[in-house]
Amino acid sequence: MRRKHDLVLYLLLSLVILLVVFVRLRLLNVPLERDEGEYAYAGQLMLKGIPPYAGVYNMKFPGTYTLYFLIELLFGQTVTGIHLGALFSNLLSILFVFLIGKKLMSLHAGIVSAISFAILSLSTSFQGLDANAESFVLLFSLPGILILIYAIEKNRPLYFFLSGTFLGLSVLMKQHGIFFLVFGGVLIIYHYAIAEKGRLSSTFFPLLQLCSGALFTFLLSLGFLAQAGVLQNFWLLAFQYAKEYISQRSINEAIQNFPFRNIFMASPMLWSLGLLGVVNSLFKKGNGFNSFFLLNFGFFSFLTVCPGFYFRPHYFILLLPAVSLLIANAIHPFSSLSNTGLTSYRRIILLLIVAPILFFIISNRSYLFIQTPKEASKQLYPKESFCELLEISSYLKKNTLPSDKIGVLGSEPEIFFYTQRESASGFIYCYPLLEDQKFRKQMETKYIAEVERASPKYFLVVNVNQNWSISEVHGERISDWYPEFLRNNYNLAAMVCFPGNSSPVYIWNNPPEFPNDSLIDRIEVYRRNQ
Repeated sequence: MRRKHDLVLYLLLSLVILLVVFVRLRLLNVPLERDEGEYAYAGQLMLKGIPPYAGVYNMKFPGTYTLYFLIELLFGQTVTGIHLGALFSNLLSILFVFLIGKKLMSLHAGIVSAISFAILSLSTSFQGLDANAESFVLLFSLPGILILIYAIEKNRPLYFFLSGTFLGLSVLMKQHGIFFLVFGGVLIIYHYAIAEKGRLSSTFFPLLQLCSGALFTFLLSLGFLAQAGVLQNFWLLAFQYAKEYISQRSINEAIQNFPFRNIFMASPMLWSLGLLGVVNSLFKKGNGFNSFFLLNFGFFSFLTVCPGFYFRPHYFILLLPAVSLLIANAIHPFSSLSNTGLTSYRRIILLLIVAPILFFIISNRSYLFIQTPKEASKQLYPKESFCELLEISSYLKKNTLPSDKIGVLGSEPEIFFYTQRESASGFIYCYPLLEDQKFRKQMETKYIAEVERASPKYFLVVNVNQNWSISEVHGERISDWYPEFLRNNYNLAAMVCFPGNSSPVYIWNNPPEFPNDSLIDRIEVYRRNQ
């Protein structure tokens, strides 16, 4: 009977993985969102030999740019190729969650953890289809944590170093990964100084080996950046500007904008089981290491979501492995009872797993099985112009040469990836040019100088919801400069208008002139005078 129960759980896991593969393959061509466009364009530039921070100015660490470079090298410079890379990354993360759950608790717990993570990471509440940096943080932090468990168990110096190397790579994917590295250090201190009742000094060499692995990856990346001549730009963007960026939002703003309802409603049953797993860890007797691991993994995973207090949906992907393990911990007591041959407990386990899966499938059936890639994008980003940018990019690519450059006053780096044309400036986002931060004027000056020097054949002004609003510009110089720059050098060539809830209107010839204070969302395409 127990063997039959194991086979049922394996079958359930296989069906969930097939669902994940089916949905991701069906929606491979979902238009890139903003961050994906940034990474894809940076990877494209790297294929041309242009390093990060030379053609793309952003505060993120270079890991995800490098991973996109590898994905585009393997699967091609297409939306399909990018999302194929995301599919394989997700499948590997599911595997690592399974192995961690199996190692900490049991085979059943590993299967439940993997199922829970697969379902949650597919949810639109976390923008799960997108190839965001958070998914790649997990791709390296999860094997790092798994190796650390073996390192503590076997006390192997090489394992500590390898764990640190993977955790260091997760930090390079995005700075948020630093909390997983800290979690690794806390786990070492707990095991050697508390669980084993040793001295604090006994943690020195394991911590040194862990940190050496992480430091190795960081120094290696610094070496590459120094060789490429972009170390100064990297320091300014990834440290100095990043510090300004994360200090702009107050805790009160964060609390008011915390998306608790959207996150919880992704799967109320699974989140409720996760909370039950927390309670079980707090009051469970025996095996203190497991309880300490689960509670602290959850705590540090939550900290990865918090830098800057922005709480964007895809940040919560970093929390999902910990929640999945806590879900398994909630069901684990029933699993122990089922091993005694009690059929009723086996049924309870299956019910606790199957019910959330069915709820998720029924609630998301249109997105999972019916919607086209563009319809899925519009559902997820109803106020964005990601679908329309495909049409605009096609127009630009047809009317430019590979050597031509494109200027954009907005935040849509996908344009450069789609057209395979270089940006007139490394500032592919306008946010730092408009924010109230101390480097703004320096960045404005550099942006203007680069655009004027590049003299792009086409220049786009993107006045759509999430890009920027002229009425809210802090960058006075930008708002004074660009109208005169366009008036002297460009003619309005095309326009896409977004009139309220109606379908977008494409005007490819003789578009009307709009005053700068127009309330109509639009993308204006200007062509340089001959």
